[in-house]
Amino acid sequence: MATATPEVILEKIDAALAKNKLLSGILGPEARRSLVRNGVLRRFEAGQALCNEHELGKSVYLILRGEVEIETVGNKEPIHLGLRGPGELLGEVSMLFLMPRIATVVASTPCIAFEMPSVVFSAIIDSDKHVHDELVRRVTPRVIETALGRVPLFRELDPRSFRELCQLAMFQHFRKGECIAHEGAVERRMYVICSGLARVFITKDGQDVTIDVAEPGSYFGEYSLFTGSARMASVTAGSELHVVTLEGEAFQSFLDENQDTEHALKLQAWQRKHALDAKRAGASLEGRALERLKELQDALKDGLE
Repeated sequence: MATATPEVILEKIDAALAKNKLLSGILGPEARRSLVRNGVLRRFEAGQALCNEHELGKSVYLILRGEVEIETVGNKEPIHLGLRGPGELLGEVSMLFLMPRIATVVASTPCIAFEMPSVVFSAIIDSDKHVHDELVRRVTPRVIETALGRVPLFRELDPRSFRELCQLAMFQHFRKGECIAHEGAVERRMYVICSGLARVFITKDGQDVTIDVAEPGSYFGEYSLFTGSARMASVTAGSELHVVTLEGEAFQSFLDENQDTEHALKLQAWQRKHALDAKRAGASLEGRALERLKELQDALKDGLE
């Protein structure tokens, strides 16, 4: 590609955009030409990051040569989510849903990528509702796979079972301050945080007491899902929040076929219930939890700037 003329390079980029599985059939020639005119060719050495988790991305990338590793962080350890190669699109989730990056992308080999400004890409997508809605439909499974892949219990599933689980899930957005779950409410639904922060609190002696802060990769609601009992705590969005939800009956049917996962999840649920009962009976953890929430909000803000 280094010895090709600029015209040939632009033709290859246009062809790669037309064939991309997320964009194929929804971006016309003029839209592709606009992206090509506004983009720039970039080279990345092995080990160099194209995207960093939690940052608000300003670019969308099309891989033209080489491979990249998709990874996220769970319990301080990197979680490898897979490889992407020529023809693959990167950064479209942050652009489309106006959310921070949900994973880090690092070049695993020297690679060449075409970098397109998110504002230009977004303007093209938003100018046609059909194009926007179709791209959302195509991209959402990637978001769900990344969110559920962060959960250790789900990563232990075989590939087929993991795909089945992802097909059961839904993707939702909550604005800062919006209530996700009410203490005392009865619903059979489990939530996995994809992006953002959630405040977990209980009502004690008429006062709301913050007991935890849920971060990306965290989940809640599993105890009510298994038992059908009322929610043990309330949860509100501590920032713009994107979650993946698993509904009761469908998820329970899945667990019936994957009993190792069911047993591990039930154990976690009972452990969390006992821990929450202890917190309810003991001293308030609000000061420490709110301090942690402030730290995470500041870190999230830094990543968006």
